[in-house]
Amino acid sequence: MRHLALALGFLAVVACSSSVEPASVHVVSSDYSQSCATADDCVAIATGPLCGPCAPCPDAAISATDAQRELQDERDLYLQCPLEAAAACGACGQVTLSCVAGLCQAAVQP
Repeated sequence: MRHLALALGFLAVVACSSSVEPASVHVVSSDYSQSCATADDCVAIATGPLCGPCAPCPDAAISATDAQRELQDERDLYLQCPLEAAAACGACGQVTLSCVAGLCQAAVQP
């Protein structure tokens, strides 16, 4: 029984001490389909580091067919961030979506 308690204690320490560098938790738009026929086939996503004091703003576009997968991936990635609340650090720019040569594009205007 003592060995079990020691093993569980060791696992708890290892699990709690393994941390991920916040800068290494990224969403990359190229991981998702960007194909489209019209701008209505596209959705805006935030790319780059997810962990940090500010919530990221949308700055890229992917195909709406991959939106649910990207959202689940983003939720899974947020679980790797340190436990600190993200705050909005200013207004995000206006995102205009378009479909250019069959690929979703995002243009951000401040």
